[in-house]
Amino acid sequence: MANTEPAVHTLDELQSNCRNLVHLALDHPVLFSLDGGNHLVLLSEKQLRTTDEIIRWFRIHLHASTASRKPASERTSGDFPGAPWLVNLDDEDLTMFLNELRSSLLFAADSGQLETLDRLASAWESTAIALGDPERRSVPLGRHRPDDFVEIQRPA
Repeated sequence: MANTEPAVHTLDELQSNCRNLVHLALDHPVLFSLDGGNHLVLLSEKQLRTTDEIIRWFRIHLHASTASRKPASERTSGDFPGAPWLVNLDDEDLTMFLNELRSSLLFAADSGQLETLDRLASAWESTAIALGDPERRSVPLGRHRPDDFVEIQRPA
């Protein structure tokens, strides 16, 4: 979704050149100027879905950024509409998530590709859900006790 300004077409052009303009819209937004200074944009379904997904994650980023200013103990899942699992992240993890999300959003907006954003969201969601379970949280974050580990013998 490169930041290039689309050419502005008239409704007369749409009538006379409809097929070509529709095919053009498969790759780039096509802008039509209407009477009264209004505009109409023709997008492919992929462009629309990509834009919607970027906006959805941008909103999550804004809400999470606002919530990050609260003490972790005062945050609720309601502070994270669209991603309630973020409530399980501590301050350090939430900051890391926000930085990674910002980079992924910029890449997705510039490239029109959502794969990096999808992988990031999936990985962080899995991590946050695991951190929300006290037993599972104690494994990566608990104290190391040498007694918990025993040397095993090779089978004879």
